[in-house]
Amino acid sequence: MIILTASIKVSFFKVFLLFISLLILLFMFPYTYSRYETFTASEVQSPVAYYVLDTSYTHDNVRLHDLVPSNSPYVFNFSISNNDGERKLETVMEYDLTIKSTTNLPLVYELYMNEDYESPEATPIATEVVEQDEHGTYFRMFETPTEYFNYFYDETNEYTLVIYFPLEYISYSYQNMIESIEITIDSRQVMDSKLTVTEGRVLHLDASSISGLSDQDYVSIWSDLSGKGNDAMQSTPSERPVYRTNQMNGLPVVRYDGGSDLSILDDDSLRINPEITIFAVVNLESRTTGTGSIRTITSKESGHTNRNWWLVQWDNKWAFRQSSMGTSTVESDSDASTEPTMITVSGDGSTMNMFVDGIEQASSVNYSSLATQDSSVGIGRQADTTARNWVGDIAEIIIYETSLLEGERKIVENYLGEKWLGW
Repeated sequence: MIILTASIKVSFFKVFLLFISLLILLFMFPYTYSRYETFTASEVQSPVAYYVLDTSYTHDNVRLHDLVPSNSPYVFNFSISNNDGERKLETVMEYDLTIKSTTNLPLVYELYMNEDYESPEATPIATEVVEQDEHGTYFRMFETPTEYFNYFYDETNEYTLVIYFPLEYISYSYQNMIESIEITIDSRQVMDSKLTVTEGRVLHLDASSISGLSDQDYVSIWSDLSGKGNDAMQSTPSERPVYRTNQMNGLPVVRYDGGSDLSILDDDSLRINPEITIFAVVNLESRTTGTGSIRTITSKESGHTNRNWWLVQWDNKWAFRQSSMGTSTVESDSDASTEPTMITVSGDGSTMNMFVDGIEQASSVNYSSLATQDSSVGIGRQADTTARNWVGDIAEIIIYETSLLEGERKIVENYLGEKWLGW
């Protein structure tokens, strides 16, 4: 009996030692394995705001802790704005965003701007490039396209950095590793005293560049500044518009009375298809209503169903039509203003959009062709009739044979807004 009791005590002591050893092992490898075996949702929200208010170099480090393989991504949200609720940019600013990360973990990164990353249509704006620094350390680098902020409006770009840690990498070797992300924003002032976006420009008429005329002189020729030689002319004296000084922000304009117009002879450079961008700064004398009473800023068409472009004031709205009638019309949200106004239309070969004083309008249209044809370009009239001539002032018209990038469009709009509208 005593011997049996001793045996039981010895066995209990062995079990106790085994239990203690197991506890020690668990503390040596703290719940990491169980963490890797728990596949719970790993999406987190970490909003951070950065403000581009002057020319500066903003640098921030983000340390990502407790990353484990998961079916769900980790999400880091941040925004870049031209205002902080109290202050706003005083000049046009461009900025470059660079993201640099370590390569400690087998992660996959995607960066989105102003998009829901879960949408099927969402497209990452940057892909990673692995680089090596002077110390031999490898980093992932993401460089995004240059972005622009116009100081006239409050603007914000929302970024979403999506980080995937695939389940296939469940391993003790990644225990307690930390990934570091470096976000750099380099902002610079954009000087807009002159037009700097010139690539793809095929027509540029600027009333402030007209020389040799006095106030109320007739305009027989409006010289093209694009270098393409697309001068606008009128050979009939009674149909010429008038040069007026000190009219729009202290600058001269070309004034039309409904019976005047200028024409540009057909040229290969003006047969534009499929991309186009048009800027026009105008001052409409009075709005018209009804489809039979239209004020044409510029057009290129051989007929109502065969046109390259037609930019008009139509039935109280600013409107742009290309190709056929009706279904290919984009127009302004609100009534056309009888104050100095900048109108922009831009088409990339699939969609045409309109901007009024730099603000995008809700209306847009789908199109696939601008239906180029042999016809003159009207400045202040339809190309095939004078019945819908412009009444008011035209200050500047710029046409590109390409769809400008958003940043390029903003630069041109700021140049025109500063010059004519007093932004």
